Amino acid sequence: MIVTEILAEHPTSFTGSVSNVHNVDRLRERLAQVLDPELGASIVELGMVGDIDVSGRRAVVHVALTTVGCPLRSQIERDVREAALTLDDIDTVELVMASWMPKPRRHS
Repeated sequence: MIVTEILAEHPTSFTGSVSNVHNVDRLRERLAQVLDPELGASIVELGMVGDIDVSGRRAVVHVALTTVGCPLRSQIERDVREAALTLDDIDTVELVMASWMPKPRRHS
């Protein structure tokens, strides 16, 4: 598994091109079953899953954690990877991990 880390203001900054729509939709359905271990809610419903790209048998999934030093990061990575690999059409998963960065407050 390959894990890349970036910082993002919000996971919606990940939206972009999507290939192989059928497999992307199926993968997003599987990821909806992955729960944030601390919040007990789906990482898809929480908006933690951003762009998903499936090319051939390889999936790239962008996931934004709620904090930079998320203590449950490795569990979320494992759960996302395991969910993706339940699809017969996917045998390689790359995770692009990010942390939500709050926008700076403007002072009046």
